[in-house]
Amino acid sequence: MGVKSSGTWSLRRWLQDAHEQLAEEEDDIGWEFRSTHDLCRTWASTLADAEVDPLLVLDWGGWEDLETFLEHYNGT
Repeated sequence: MGVKSSGTWSLRRWLQDAHEQLAEEEDDIGWEFRSTHDLCRTWASTLADAEVDPLLVLDWGGWEDLETFLEHYNGT
Protein backbone atom coordinates (compact mmCIF):
# COMPACT_ATOMS: atom_id res chain seq x y z
CA MET A 1 0.00 0.00 0.00
CA GLY A 2 1.43 3.39 -0.99
CA VAL A 3 1.84 6.40 1.24
CA LYS A 4 -1.28 8.58 1.32
CA SER A 5 -1.35 12.30 1.94
CA SER A 6 -3.12 13.52 5.05
CA GLY A 7 -5.66 15.28 2.81
CA THR A 8 -6.64 11.98 1.20
CA TRP A 9 -6.97 10.30 4.58
CA SER A 10 -9.04 13.22 5.91
CA LEU A 11 -11.42 12.98 2.95
CA ARG A 12 -11.73 9.22 3.33
CA ARG A 13 -12.39 9.57 7.05
CA TRP A 14 -15.01 12.26 6.42
CA LEU A 15 -16.72 10.11 3.77
CA GLN A 16 -16.73 7.08 6.05
CA ASP A 17 -18.33 9.11 8.85
CA ALA A 18 -20.90 10.57 6.44
CA HIS A 19 -21.71 7.12 5.02
CA GLU A 20 -22.24 5.65 8.46
CA GLN A 21 -24.48 8.54 9.49
CA LEU A 22 -26.54 8.38 6.29
CA ALA A 23 -26.87 4.60 6.51
CA GLU A 24 -28.23 4.97 10.02
CA GLU A 25 -30.49 7.96 9.34
CA GLU A 26 -31.88 6.57 6.09
CA ASP A 27 -31.93 2.95 7.32
CA ASP A 28 -30.07 2.05 4.10
CA ILE A 29 -26.81 0.12 4.41
CA GLY A 30 -26.07 0.93 0.76
CA TRP A 31 -24.62 4.26 1.88
CA GLU A 32 -21.72 2.41 3.51
CA PHE A 33 -20.52 1.21 0.11
CA ARG A 34 -19.86 4.65 -1.38
CA SER A 35 -16.26 5.63 -2.10
CA THR A 36 -14.03 8.53 -3.04
CA HIS A 37 -14.35 7.21 -6.61
CA ASP A 38 -18.11 7.81 -6.45
CA LEU A 39 -17.50 11.34 -5.20
CA CYS A 40 -15.01 12.10 -8.00
CA ARG A 41 -17.31 10.65 -10.64
CA THR A 42 -20.26 12.70 -9.38
CA TRP A 43 -18.13 15.85 -9.24
CA ALA A 44 -16.88 15.35 -12.81
CA SER A 45 -20.39 14.57 -14.07
CA THR A 46 -21.74 17.73 -12.46
CA LEU A 47 -19.04 19.77 -14.19
CA ALA A 48 -19.79 18.03 -17.51
CA ASP A 49 -23.48 18.95 -17.13
CA ALA A 50 -22.36 22.56 -16.55
CA GLU A 51 -20.32 22.34 -19.79
CA VAL A 52 -16.98 22.96 -18.05
CA ASP A 53 -14.01 22.34 -20.37
CA PRO A 54 -13.08 18.65 -19.98
CA LEU A 55 -9.36 19.48 -20.07
CA LEU A 56 -9.80 21.71 -17.00
CA VAL A 57 -11.66 18.95 -15.15
CA LEU A 58 -8.97 16.44 -16.15
CA ASP A 59 -6.33 18.75 -14.67
CA TRP A 60 -8.30 19.69 -11.54
CA GLY A 61 -9.19 16.07 -10.82
CA GLY A 62 -5.67 14.77 -11.33
CA TRP A 63 -6.60 12.30 -14.06
CA GLU A 64 -3.79 11.34 -16.42
CA ASP A 65 -5.34 9.25 -19.21
CA LEU A 66 -7.15 11.73 -21.45
CA GLU A 67 -8.81 9.14 -23.70
CA THR A 68 -10.31 7.12 -20.84
CA PHE A 69 -11.33 10.26 -18.96
CA LEU A 70 -13.11 11.68 -22.00
CA GLU A 71 -14.97 8.39 -22.57
CA HIS A 72 -16.37 8.58 -19.04
CA TYR A 73 -16.74 12.38 -18.92
CA ASN A 74 -18.67 12.46 -22.18
CA GLY A 75 -20.61 9.33 -21.26
CA THR A 76 -19.57 7.40 -24.34
